Amino acid sequence: MQKLLESRSLSCIFQVPVSCSAIDAFKLLDRMIQATRVVYMDELELYFAGDDDIGPFSARNELESLNLLFKIMNSLLPTCNAVAKDVLQRLQDEIVVRLTAVGKTDDAQMIVQTQNHDAEDSLLKWGEHHGVRTKLQIAFILLYAPPGLSFGIDALATLEGTLLFDEIMQAKQVSPHILNYGRVDEATKSLKFPLCRPCNAGEQCFLSYGKHPGSHLITFYGFLPRGDNPYDVIPLDLDISANQEDGMDQSVTTSQTVHMVRGTWLSRSVRFSTYGLPQRLLSHLRAVLGCDFDESTTEADLMENDRVVLETLVSIFHPMLEALHELDDCDRENASWDVKLALDYKDLQRRIIGSIVTSCTSALEKF
Repeated sequence: MQKLLESRSLSCIFQVPVSCSAIDAFKLLDRMIQATRVVYMDELELYFAGDDDIGPFSARNELESLNLLFKIMNSLLPTCNAVAKDVLQRLQDEIVVRLTAVGKTDDAQMIVQTQNHDAEDSLLKWGEHHGVRTKLQIAFILLYAPPGLSFGIDALATLEGTLLFDEIMQAKQVSPHILNYGRVDEATKSLKFPLCRPCNAGEQCFLSYGKHPGSHLITFYGFLPRGDNPYDVIPLDLDISANQEDGMDQSVTTSQTVHMVRGTWLSRSVRFSTYGLPQRLLSHLRAVLGCDFDESTTEADLMENDRVVLETLVSIFHPMLEALHELDDCDRENASWDVKLALDYKDLQRRIIGSIVTSCTSALEKF
């Protein structure tokens, strides 16, 4: 983390001038936010972040960063003098504005689920048989059930079309209001959730199910989130040995390195020719293909090296894209909910891989 902070000329120690303009205060806040983003980066964000990328890296990362700064300001305000309080309050107010702005681009329209009341009645009878008295208790038990819980065919048929707990909130991975599960307040007999960004009365409240790709959310929870999920990645096991392949850089000794890709539309790197792909993957391919470069490498050699890397990527991903061809005879409109979900996930995979193929082929056309 320290190296990342230093590479971006950032620090976790800041001095806030008690007399500064709003513009200067907000510039300082920008630096604070950039530093806290680095602090909260997870493994996936570290992999995909370019050297010139200062964020935001994901909605979750942004919410965690802003909430930390809000808590820091909140702890400083009661003990500071009047002059310092004015600056800190201004910073805290701006943090609230930015918290409110997270997720504003998402479609906030309320989703109305078609309830299967027969399934709900069956679930209530099951709960009563096991000593559970209320719908909330049933939802609470199932919410904390061990992962991998499986249902029989009859149970799956009974629960078809039902999303547990959707009377309270809809699951949303991309820009949630809630990052952590709530707890039952014994005094008020209610389930309370801590908000990570403002949610007005009557507004639909979204809960994060964690840092998971669509495949996990489908398997364990039966839904795909709306919007771009930064955790929708495709892992690549590149089984390449420098000692076995001719023409490769002999300094590369790893026989297997795990890399990953995601939709190129999520890339924000502008300093290097990354073609929307992670720099770590490109660096690895350049090394194993003998396409490394330094200050003495000519522009013509750089272009040739990139051509080799891009052609290699096309050879990897184009067959994947062909394997995900659309089904001409599929009646999506009249398909069952699980088939529609599977088709949506296949569309997502096709979109990710298609973006990589398009990015690489478009770049090759310029050579």
